[in-house]
Amino acid sequence: MTVEANSRLSRECRVLCRYLIGQEPNDYLLEKYRDAHLKDKRYDASGYFDLFLLRVAATSPMFARMADSYAWLFASRSTLRRKLILLLAILENSGSTHALLDAVDHTRTPVLYLSFLKEALLFAARIVLSLVVLLPIHLALGFAGRIRQGGR
Repeated sequence: MTVEANSRLSRECRVLCRYLIGQEPNDYLLEKYRDAHLKDKRYDASGYFDLFLLRVAATSPMFARMADSYAWLFASRSTLRRKLILLLAILENSGSTHALLDAVDHTRTPVLYLSFLKEALLFAARIVLSLVVLLPIHLALGFAGRIRQGGR
């Protein structure tokens, strides 16, 4: 793996870990994330928008959240979604982070409902924002890809 690719994947892993668990990955997590990319080409971007979505997500945890929300609705088979699933699997199987994902929340029911409502409203806001920002780019890059492929 080139130094540039190694650096890009390390940055991507750091941002996605901060998005998923709110903390930096340790060396083991970074190594496993990079290793998976060496062994499996499914984690390579497959088109213009796919690559764009990955670059947006790797910018910051906030942009990763927005890109993931958009991809959940409009690009569920994107490379970003595959990478998030990969990283969740690595986190779930790592001794240093699995407890974060398996922890039980003992919050009282009314507080839990308010928390769900807050998260639903934030998700709706992210979808609206991502529709304004990402949908036009998605359409433009999809159209550019069809032109490049000869109009198919």
